[in-house]
Amino acid sequence: MTHLSFASFKREVWSWAGLFMVLWGMGKMLDPHAFIFFEGLRTPDLDRLIIFLTEQFIFVIFGIFAVIGFYRIWKSPDHKTKLIPAGFAVVSTAIISFIFKAFFAIPRPFNAIEGLTPLIPELSASFPSAHTAVTFAVLVPFYRVFKPLGWAWGFFALVIGVSRVYENVHYPSDIAGGIFLGGLIGSFFSHREIQHAISHWWENEREFRRQSFHFR
Repeated sequence: MTHLSFASFKREVWSWAGLFMVLWGMGKMLDPHAFIFFEGLRTPDLDRLIIFLTEQFIFVIFGIFAVIGFYRIWKSPDHKTKLIPAGFAVVSTAIISFIFKAFFAIPRPFNAIEGLTPLIPELSASFPSAHTAVTFAVLVPFYRVFKPLGWAWGFFALVIGVSRVYENVHYPSDIAGGIFLGGLIGSFFSHREIQHAISHWWENEREFRRQSFHFR
């Protein structure tokens, strides 16, 4: 039986957990003050730019990567691409984010703070930030494929997270939750130890089914 070790992945989990604790603490301290800070920066042009980034541009970018991923799968002789883990991470993170939203049911800032007006309508709960979580879900997969892409995407993901606070639809602590959730799930699907374990399980399961069909 092949021995499967998850030592490296466990270290990544602890790293994300440590980062979350730091960001969560900072976020909770900033929660009461972040909206006052952004009110001092607000302009109509900046409002339009932020809304464009979070409501249009982010989906265009994800759409482009989806097209590239499907094209690479179609053209590849073995129908594989290194972008597949990113796709699994995005879908899983989106689903888990909305499950967490329903579970925690934390009101949006504009519902809890008098006088705060959102730039965009939002009906779901606040924690965690799904935009941030989904964006950070592909950070680690991208970084493992091509490090400069990972660094560039990391900057973009941070901009998206900050933009959600600027729009008055998330607390900084929601952004911390999104970073942790997305980063952890992205690490899970793209880590070589997890991929090896899934491949090992799949091969054993396929062999089990084959033996079962030939059992007399």
